Amino acid sequence: MIHKLLLLAIISSLTLKNIWAQELKQTRIEIEVDSWTENHKIIPAAKFGVGVLNETEIKRIPKFDTWNFDLYDTLLHKTWSTEININKRLVFDEYVVNQNWIHLIFTNGKSGIASIVTIDLVEKSVSEFDIKVNKYFYLSKPYARLNNMYLEGRLKTKQVIYYVNLTQKTSQLIPLDLPGITDVESIEFNSKNEANVVMSNYYKKFGQLHIRTFKGANQTNEVILKPKEDYNLLDGKIMTLNNNKQVVLGTYAIGKGSSSGMYFSTLKNGNQDITKYYNFTDFNNFFSYLSEKKQEKIERKKERAKARDKELDFSYQLLVHDLIFKNNEYIMVAEAYYATYRVETYYTSVPNGNGGFSTVMQTRTVFDGWLYSHAVIAGFDENGNKLWDNSFEMGDFKTFRLKERVKVNNKGEKIELIYAGAGNTIYTKTIKGSNIIDEKESSKIENLLEDDEFKIGISTSMENWYDNYFIASGLSKIKNKELENNKKRKVFYINKIEY
Repeated sequence: MIHKLLLLAIISSLTLKNIWAQELKQTRIEIEVDSWTENHKIIPAAKFGVGVLNETEIKRIPKFDTWNFDLYDTLLHKTWSTEININKRLVFDEYVVNQNWIHLIFTNGKSGIASIVTIDLVEKSVSEFDIKVNKYFYLSKPYARLNNMYLEGRLKTKQVIYYVNLTQKTSQLIPLDLPGITDVESIEFNSKNEANVVMSNYYKKFGQLHIRTFKGANQTNEVILKPKEDYNLLDGKIMTLNNNKQVVLGTYAIGKGSSSGMYFSTLKNGNQDITKYYNFTDFNNFFSYLSEKKQEKIERKKERAKARDKELDFSYQLLVHDLIFKNNEYIMVAEAYYATYRVETYYTSVPNGNGGFSTVMQTRTVFDGWLYSHAVIAGFDENGNKLWDNSFEMGDFKTFRLKERVKVNNKGEKIELIYAGAGNTIYTKTIKGSNIIDEKESSKIENLLEDDEFKIGISTSMENWYDNYFIASGLSKIKNKELENNKKRKVFYINKIEY
């Protein structure tokens, strides 16, 4: 996989404009690739720029694979390039940006080791060390701040955390030791550089949250967040306001189903203080992605349930984002999704009763990806009162990988929402509280040359970068009949988008 930088030409003042939405200014670079299997990883690093990591075919050291890391500045000019040699038994797993460092984590669940590669963006240097982990540890997500790193993942079937001291280059297993089903929902660092670990735990038909505080690998505190009767807490994101008060927002279920609504809880001096619940039917815009006819049907159900003093249960599966604190409001963003299936036909041989076999046609239902229906955004005051809510209609594409798709720019008075759909399409919407400033609009990811024609695109993603800038990236096939040579090309592209 030898890559050539195809063009570093900058498209200046390229704009996408429509009747309602503000223009999107884009800048693009492309890296030529030979096949769709070539893997490039985008690593946004705020105003340090953006890193691009890819495995090469070069073998500098026996039994080691050579990876290439390129750093581009905020104008997408390459400023630095280096090679990283990694034990060939390990594969790139995840990364985490920690102030002016990028930490790359290479793992292999069967090897019992993991490699931590630290890239210093100021010194332009690379260091590496290996840590011991148990065999069959599979990393889910890393968290890091200063010299502390926490690796959240699974050891066989159990949820665990590894603490890594980046200065001493040591690791320690932190077993969570909770009965039932446990998942780490988030890890947040407070002003003391302690880690607040939020865990959902479901045991004996009862779902609650455990919030444990760690100083390094040592647990210093635990708060158990319990729901009211007949409710289950499904997940939660935490934000520390000061040393005495914390806010937790997440979703709850009525009984053992999926999300029925959102809750807001405060912790004071390590104890559960206020918890308020909001059914999705309490939201003004949660169902606005549906047709008017379906919304009217929900309203009728709501009125009937209210007359019987019952609570409706519209079970949704939600991906909950980290909390946003803006203008003294706590803002929660969550994306709703559901599984889709298709029926496929296949042929098999069965005994025909005459000593032989006959070929018959049969059908089976198979998983066909996740479909995101919409995102919901809600603002709360410090006492947990819901101030407003809004939504962002999705439903434009399917994916086999669940992850947060909607990216948020909350730097100004407005909240700007953006995500990359199928192919080379970008969707945007601008809101301010419950008001819609710009309706949902679609735009195209700009090509590099004027006569370029987009043909195929895969692995399109959108990431926050810095200020009001985002990065769109992916693989695409481009055709340009006006070029004398290389009329068709496969590229990995990076588009800087101002919104």
